[in-house]
Amino acid sequence: MVSRRFVALVATASLLAVGPDVIGTSLAGGASRKKPLRQMQRRYSTIQSDQAATEAQPTPATRLRAAAPGPRPDLRIRDVRFVPANPKQVYVVVGNAGPGAAGASKLRLTIRRINGIPVARKVEVLTPALASAQSATLLIDAASILPVAVKLKATTFRLDADVSKVVSESNETNNLRWHNL
Repeated sequence: MVSRRFVALVATASLLAVGPDVIGTSLAGGASRKKPLRQMQRRYSTIQSDQAATEAQPTPATRLRAAAPGPRPDLRIRDVRFVPANPKQVYVVVGNAGPGAAGASKLRLTIRRINGIPVARKVEVLTPALASAQSATLLIDAASILPVAVKLKATTFRLDADVSKVVSESNETNNLRWHNL
């Protein structure tokens, strides 16, 4: 695909080569025709405004962050349950307490202390999209970030719902939950 800046550069080069009143354009088979300068200036102006509109469009992440009118979701960590069969795993229930639907996001577990020693070890899992009043139970396995002899329950950790802030919520301050703080 030819960039619009390249087209503008070619149009400018053609202007210099042909003269100030007309711009030559090539047609199929080697034929050419000439366009009035004002017509090319209008086209170039349209290209610039199209490009500015394209560059100003938000990315998918910022589109979700835009404060949309109407009901918004409110993600919260509702429950934390340790897995008895595996001391390095925890079930986390993330719920949407708001009236609006929430898109997919990430839940992060950050271990802050192991045996009283400050650390900052993290693991993330995906949270699925949640409708209003819906919840999802997620399993977090912290085996990759814990020493062999340490149980997750014995550490100080923090859970962050929507850690990347991709969901525009009605309350962004209630997404945290601590254990052994």
